[in-house]
Amino acid sequence: MPQYLTASNPKRSGSLENTRPGANGKLLPGGPVEIGMVFDRSASMKHLRNAAVAGFNVLLDEQKKLEVPARFSLSYFNDNIVCVHDGTSIANIGTMEPADYSPEGNTALLDAIGDMIQAIAGRADPAPYPARVLVAILTDGQENSSTRFDKAEIFELISYRRAACNWQFLFMGVGGRTVATGLSLGIQRSNIVEFGADPEGVRKVMLALSGALRAYQLGQKNYALLLGEGRK
Repeated sequence: MPQYLTASNPKRSGSLENTRPGANGKLLPGGPVEIGMVFDRSASMKHLRNAAVAGFNVLLDEQKKLEVPARFSLSYFNDNIVCVHDGTSIANIGTMEPADYSPEGNTALLDAIGDMIQAIAGRADPAPYPARVLVAILTDGQENSSTRFDKAEIFELISYRRAACNWQFLFMGVGGRTVATGLSLGIQRSNIVEFGADPEGVRKVMLALSGALRAYQLGQKNYALLLGEGRK
C-alpha cells in the first residue's frame, strides 16, 4: 500500500538547494543521499548478463570516487524480489560477480518498485536532514508477474514522492513502449530513456546512468540530461 509522510514540507524535503554538514565542515548539497536501483534479472536479460555485470561495476567504481557519502540500495527482480543492499554505505559495497546475477523467470516490475520506495521511505522520512532520494529502474521487459502492487498504486506512490518529497526517478527500458510505460508509472519524460537490447546498449545506458548519479550526488539540477547519452 502507498506509504506517506505523517508531515511534510514540500519546499524543504529533498531540495537540491538545501545543505547538510559534510566532512571537514564543508557544506554539501541537500540532505543525506539515498540511491536505489531496481535491476531486472528476468530471463530476457540472460544474453545481456556479462554487459550488465560489467556496467554495474563501472557505475559503482565511479560513485565510490565521489566525496559525497551516500546510502545505496539494490534489488533484483524476476518473479521474486531479492534485496541485495538495503541502505548500505556505497563505500562498503563490493563488486558484482557473474554468479551474483543469473537472469531467469518473469518480470515483477511493479512489486520491485513498490518495495524499493517503501524501504527507502522507512529511512528517509525520519532523517534529521531531508534526504535527497533518487530511484533508478532498469528493465528490458514489460510487467507480467507482480502480485502485491498494481500500476495505479505505483503511480500514486511515485507521484506523491515526487511532489511532496522531491524524490527523483529514472526509468530505462527496451522497446517502443518504454516512454509510455515510464509515463504510466508517474515518471516525467525527461527522466525516461530507451536503450538497445544488446551488450553495447547496456554498456551505454549504464555509463549514462553513472554520470547522472554522480551529477545528482553533487547537487546538479540538470543531472537527468546525462541519462540521454545512453539512448540507443
